[in-house]
Amino acid sequence: MKKKTIVIDLSITILSLVLAIIIGYVDYITGREIAWSFFYLIPVAISAWFSELPFSVSLSILSAVIWGISDRASGGRYSNILIAYWNSFMIFGSLIVTAVLLDGLKKALAREKAMARTDYLTDLENRRSFFETVNAEINRSSRNNKPFTIAYLDADNFKSINDNFGHETGDNVLKVIALCIKKNIRKMDTAVRLGGDEFAILLPETNAEEAKHAVDKIYMLLVEFMKSQSFPVTFSIGVVTFTNIPKNADEMIRIADEMMYNVKSMGKNNIKYGIS
Repeated sequence: MKKKTIVIDLSITILSLVLAIIIGYVDYITGREIAWSFFYLIPVAISAWFSELPFSVSLSILSAVIWGISDRASGGRYSNILIAYWNSFMIFGSLIVTAVLLDGLKKALAREKAMARTDYLTDLENRRSFFETVNAEINRSSRNNKPFTIAYLDADNFKSINDNFGHETGDNVLKVIALCIKKNIRKMDTAVRLGGDEFAILLPETNAEEAKHAVDKIYMLLVEFMKSQSFPVTFSIGVVTFTNIPKNADEMIRIADEMMYNVKSMGKNNIKYGIS
């Protein structure tokens, strides 16, 4: 993945460099009467937005050099050669500032987007993001006609952690639950904190037998951790494998939620599996 990203960054930088050369050529043939220095910002801006900062910095240097060569080749004469270098340096400075500012803006927007999709405490997907993921999986499964599974997990007696050990301990327990889930699912799977002490796991292209193996493992690990810490927390989990694709995420979550509450009504601390 990293190698692919570098290739993309390099491709964008090369294309931007070609654009800078074209601008430099146009700058040269039109002479010094028409100013083109502003247009060198375009390829640098493209590189800064669509690739990483080192590539756009390199392009800024090359663009400043292209401008300097074009300026001298088109007949630029100065009373002192230092003026030519100074102008090139100023062009370079404006390009660098543009690259840095755009890179900062791009990263800030990426952070905001990630925060909008991530649970602040556990770093899992949040409810809003999960519903988008589920709807996408519903559409995909409708096309390839493959089953998928959702597990709805509730931490029984979690309130006692906050009451007896404090909210900081409660938050740490939620983080451990999230980490345990995240470490024991595939990259293609999605884990979410739906709110409070409720979690869900989406298992694409997973039949009932495969889902049972995955969820049983997570359940046992969570139970073992709670016992090792002497926490009175158990887990009620409803697991539904969908062979008939639901209409939307709301229906899917509702079915899994009902399955989980059936477990709670029958004494908690168990897993109930079903096929829809």
